[in-house]
Amino acid sequence: MMREEKSSTSGDQLMLFHRSIIVSYFSFIVVKLECFYIFPAQDLMTLILFYLLSYLRFLFTTSIISLS
Repeated sequence: MMREEKSSTSGDQLMLFHRSIIVSYFSFIVVKLECFYIFPAQDLMTLILFYLLSYLRFLFTTSIISLS
């Protein structure tokens, strides 16, 4: 019984580790997009895209955290 519980908790920790890697990779890509494509331009559509990307990043990270 104790070995099964330990294996399930290590499996949960492994899933949480994979989810944190996915979140950090997604955040890295979005930050690269924000730095190189959105900040140099100052028109309205790119600012709307910037806020949309940051909102999507927030939703993605909160959904991953709530799944864990």
